[in-house]
Amino acid sequence: MGPLVVEFAGAAVEVTEHLTFGRAGELELDSNPHLHRLVGEFVHRDGGWWIRNRGSRLFLSVTGDDGTRVDLAPGGQHLIAVRSGVVRVTAGQARYELTFRTDVPAADTVDVPDSDDLATRPFEAVLTPREVDFLVTFARPTLEGTGGPLPTYVEVADTWGVSPKTLDNTVQSIKRKLRNARLARDEPLETLVRIAISHSLVSASDLEWSQLSDGAPRPASEGPRFAG
Repeated sequence: MGPLVVEFAGAAVEVTEHLTFGRAGELELDSNPHLHRLVGEFVHRDGGWWIRNRGSRLFLSVTGDDGTRVDLAPGGQHLIAVRSGVVRVTAGQARYELTFRTDVPAADTVDVPDSDDLATRPFEAVLTPREVDFLVTFARPTLEGTGGPLPTYVEVADTWGVSPKTLDNTVQSIKRKLRNARLARDEPLETLVRIAISHSLVSASDLEWSQLSDGAPRPASEGPRFAG
């Protein structure tokens, strides 16, 4: 397996074994207090390159050159099986992007250890546009990495101009889908939000499209996720 080249802010680093990144990593991203000291790590293991989320609150979004995307929850890891890609992390109002490339991506024969981690288990849950709208609004503090509390039902309902009853009916639908997919039982809403993010049911891309901070949110039904 050849070296991995990681680029950030115009500077390239050739990685031979491992590279941590964050506020105080081997690759320093920024002094942003919302950014973890160590938010992630590229590491060579078991014949392939992996990316690990070393943070405790922020999520990493990994997009490969083949269009695949994985959102890694804290503690999650992902085998890099593409020649190049982008890692994104949002901390507060700032967003950071690192690109990576390797001449020899992981072969299909690389063993992926069994794991019960929420970031690596498969899921079979498909959300409607309205479910995405409501869920991404609840998930906003987590996706932005601010660590703040989830918005209330009243706040989310007001954001989308619906009644709290309509919102609750939709949340119950989401819970049923997660239960049917064996991802959840009767967990509280905060846990359900984290599960949804871990499985890319909602992501930073959904939040970016929604433009919640502008006061006039855009519904997911009009965005690229449901285009066509």
